[in-house]
Amino acid sequence: MHAKSENNIKEMNKFLKGIHMGGSTFEDYLAKTEDSELKNELKVILESFKRHEEAITNRIEKIDGNAADTLGLIGTMSEFFEKIKLIPVNTDLEVCEHAVKAMEMGIYQGEKFIDENKDLDLNLLDEVKAVVRDYDNQLRRVKQIIEKYKNNNATELH
Repeated sequence: MHAKSENNIKEMNKFLKGIHMGGSTFEDYLAKTEDSELKNELKVILESFKRHEEAITNRIEKIDGNAADTLGLIGTMSEFFEKIKLIPVNTDLEVCEHAVKAMEMGIYQGEKFIDENKDLDLNLLDEVKAVVRDYDNQLRRVKQIIEKYKNNNATELH
């Protein structure tokens, strides 16, 4: 295997481990959620994590690499998710707020990854860009749910 393929595999495994960590974090959020709309949105997000894990794993295997299947602590994205998991989350609004922070970090790390790995195989880069696009769409939906909570709380106070 030549150096470019090995580098592609190494970099994509870092990204994949971040996705594993994100999925694990969002499973924790789902377990703590009461609101059915939020539960459904978190399930959609978890499904997209699974799709992205499968797609990136397939890409890595297509270039004869071994995909990371552990929650290794490589890269800042997974370290960030580790820290997030340690923060207690009690209400649906807190789940939303933490989910927003997690997705914003995912988008930031994804864009940074794309920036730092411009020489990656184009198919791999496209896969990473798709992940970032999904995070962005999901972030908007969770922010809409937060607005709903804030509006409901505001009307309850009057």
